[in-house]
Amino acid sequence: MKHLFSLINLCLVLLVPITTSAELTGEIILGPPGDGNYELHITTIENPLESRKIFSQKDRFIGLSVQKNGDLLVTKLAERNIPKDLILFDRSTNETRNLTQGQFNRITDFCISVKGDIVFSNISTAAESSGLFFISSDEIHKVEPKIVRLDQRQVYSVDFSPDGAQVVYHTPKNGKMYIIDLRTKRVTMLDQDGFIPIFSPNGKQIAFFPKEAVEEWKNILSIVSLVSPFKMTQIVLENHIHVDLKWSPDGKYITYKDRDFANNTDFIYAIPVNGGQLEKVLEQFDGKSIYFDWTYSYLPVHPAGLMTTTWEDLKVRWMEN
Repeated sequence: MKHLFSLINLCLVLLVPITTSAELTGEIILGPPGDGNYELHITTIENPLESRKIFSQKDRFIGLSVQKNGDLLVTKLAERNIPKDLILFDRSTNETRNLTQGQFNRITDFCISVKGDIVFSNISTAAESSGLFFISSDEIHKVEPKIVRLDQRQVYSVDFSPDGAQVVYHTPKNGKMYIIDLRTKRVTMLDQDGFIPIFSPNGKQIAFFPKEAVEEWKNILSIVSLVSPFKMTQIVLENHIHVDLKWSPDGKYITYKDRDFANNTDFIYAIPVNGGQLEKVLEQFDGKSIYFDWTYSYLPVHPAGLMTTTWEDLKVRWMEN
C-alpha cells in the first residue's frame, strides 16, 4: 500500500506543469506614433496593431490616463503654441472637454481615478500655479470645473489608489514621497525617498525608484508593502532611463519605458514582480514613442482605511496641510 501511494504521488507530480511567469495580457488604450499623436486607439498589449480608433482631434496630445472599468480618459495637449491643457474624453458619449483652459502651462503628470476624479501636478514659477491639484467627478462636466489645490509643494508624478481614496506623489528636487487622503486631506510623508511612486492594483503596495539608486545610476525598482511592516522588495532592472511606471491589472508585472536619447527611441519593458525574465512589450512600434494605459482592473480593491498596519509601523510621519 505504501508503494502504491508513492506511485500515485509521483504520477501527480508528473502531471502538474512547471510554474512559469504568466503572460502579460490585457486591454489597453494607446497613442500610436507619428500621425497617431492625434489619435487614441483601443487594442490589447499582446496584439497592439489590431486596434480600433476611438478618439482623434486636430491638435497633438501626449500622455494618457484611463478610468479603470469606466468610459472616461484624460490626455494633454502638446502643441508648442497651445497651453498644455488637460483634455477629458467620454467614450460613452464621444464628448470632449478642456478641463484646465489655459490656467496651467507645465502640467507634469495627471491621473483619473476609478470614481472619475482627476488629480494633476503643475510646476510653475508662479507660486499660485505650482503644486498638486484636484478636480472632482462632480465638476469635470461643467463649463468651468472647480480646481482645488491639495499641496503647494512642487510635485512631479501622481497616482490614485485603486479605490480612488488616496493619491501618492513625489517632489522632484529631493524625492520625498507623500500620500494624501482625499477625505481628510491629511498628508503622510514616507520615510523612503524615491521617484514615480505608483499603487499596486489591490492598494497594498507602492512601487517606486529609490532616490539613492537614481543618484548612483543603479537600475533598481523598489516595492514597499503598506500591510506588512518594513517589508520591501527590490528588483534589478537592465536599463537606465526609467519613466512611466505602470502596474499590470493582475498585479504580476510592472511596465516601464526606457528612453534612449542618443538614438531617439523609446522601448517599453515588463518585469515580473515576483521574479522572472524581463521582457520587451509593444515591440511592433520599433522604438517609436508611444504611451498607453490599461482599461480595467480585475483585482479586488482594498480601501486604504482597512489596512491593518499602522503608519507608525511603516515609519512615516503625519503632516497636516
